[in-house]
Amino acid sequence: MDIVTGFMIIILALILLWQMKPAPKGTFYENSFSLAVSKGIQGFFALLIIAHHVYIFLNTRGIAAESLQCFEHAGVLLIGFFFFCSGYGLIISFHTKQNYLKGFVVKRVLIVLVPFFICNYAYLSVELLLGSRFRISELIAAFFGVLLLNSQMWFAVEIMCLYLIFYLLFSHVKDEKCSIAIIVLIIVGMSALTMLNCRSYELSNWYWGEWWYNTTMLFPIGMIVAEKKDLLRSLAVKHYRILLTISFVGFTIFRLLSNRELHLRGYWTMKMMDKVQAYLLQVPSVIFFVMLLVLILLKVRVGNPLLDFLGKFSLEIILVNGVFLRLFLGIMQTYGLVCYLCLTFVGTILSAVLLYKLKRSILELK
Repeated sequence: MDIVTGFMIIILALILLWQMKPAPKGTFYENSFSLAVSKGIQGFFALLIIAHHVYIFLNTRGIAAESLQCFEHAGVLLIGFFFFCSGYGLIISFHTKQNYLKGFVVKRVLIVLVPFFICNYAYLSVELLLGSRFRISELIAAFFGVLLLNSQMWFAVEIMCLYLIFYLLFSHVKDEKCSIAIIVLIIVGMSALTMLNCRSYELSNWYWGEWWYNTTMLFPIGMIVAEKKDLLRSLAVKHYRILLTISFVGFTIFRLLSNRELHLRGYWTMKMMDKVQAYLLQVPSVIFFVMLLVLILLKVRVGNPLLDFLGKFSLEIILVNGVFLRLFLGIMQTYGLVCYLCLTFVGTILSAVLLYKLKRSILELK
């Protein structure tokens, strides 16, 4: 571990541990997975995603960033938790908020669509200002968000698609279990089609790459957990140590196996069996990770003003981060990784706050 890695881990640990409170011995927190708690965790994970994005961005451009290599495979776990929270939150809101589906498109879809297009145009502008050249057809496709110049924005497309599927099913199918089962089948179908998509993209890179499907199953899993939350909490409290051990061991084993598979073969051999094998090892690692985290939250209360603050803008942080990765690349090459990291973190967070406020203003006007 070098000085940069050590310093980052210390800062991140302090942010997470500030005001953390363990439950008294023999007790468990009620409402351990409340909106405030889950949002705070998402805010913290958004910081980790910045570090993950920095490593991937530099690595794909042949720039060594060994200090951040520990974040290389973190993204799948972090985004898996975001999908889990989204599915969980939809069901909880559907059960507790009267007429929840009324105005759903504005509440859930436009709230993602607005920052998506703002960040999309910001990234396109930066690329053009830095001298990138595109064909007219590529510019049109990028303008409408069909071609993602910043591939990290796939999450916004994916979550909006899932929200629309949820809305259509829960508006027209009365049986909730049937609706969730259909969502599972749709995700399986979407995953299979994406695996089969081996073509080189030209004017659209939607559903191209394993990141489009290796975390999405956490969305219906979150919905199922929300449906059965009382029963699952009862079982978790009753068999806490056993389940905690199972989740830890399961996560460790599948994490090691999936990382090994990704380094040996993975998704990019373009062989279907390699893709399926990587998927079948990676998805359980994400499921066990989320399970482990949810169990830990039964015994530990996480939350502080900084996490609450970051939790409000976690989506915007994920979407706008790519703008600064690209904008400050020259600084990285001139002044080094530490300067690049600091500017990227500061620029991303400040812009996320402004983007959030702009989004709220636009939606209020509507």
